[in-house]
Amino acid sequence: EAMACGTPVIASKVGGLTFTVQGGVTGFLVPERDPHALADKISLLLHDAELRQRLGAQAAQRARRYSWPIVADQIVVLYDRVASRVVPEQIKT
Repeated sequence: EAMACGTPVIASKVGGLTFTVQGGVTGFLVPERDPHALADKISLLLHDAELRQRLGAQAAQRARRYSWPIVADQIVVLYDRVASRVVPEQIKT
């Protein structure tokens, strides 16, 4: 949501965040449980307006990939692919 609003994100390198946040492109990824690394990246963005604006614009562009219409279309394609592999004899009632 922050990325969709054009805000660069600083996140820990955990879970799904490693796929959505691109380090140095849409924000920064820092090691988990590393408050110093987090503070360094916050300070960097606070003091560099050009970097903040560039990362924010790139974050908004990347976030468009995760809009609900796009995600819903991808789910439908996946369901169609899975459903086409099921043969009626394999279905048990």
